Amino acid sequence: IAVGTITVTPFWVDHSDFDAYMFLIEAEGQKILVVCAFSEKETKLRLPKGFDLRSAKLILQTHDNAGDTLKSYESRVYLWE
Repeated sequence: IAVGTITVTPFWVDHSDFDAYMFLIEAEGQKILVVCAFSEKETKLRLPKGFDLRSAKLILQTHDNAGDTLKSYESRVYLWE
């Protein structure tokens, strides 16, 4: 989906939970990845190929958790500049 110079790409989330969502927002050379889990159970975080969280900055999170598991109802936003 493109709106002007902003592109939004939804990803099929191959998590253990169907209530998990992920999409990428790209604009002005920056990338923002949004990951959300809308479930009461924990969900294993699996990123699409090419996304390395070691080079990203975690700019928003709903839980005090940065591991490879999303807690119930957790959301995170990562930035690549």
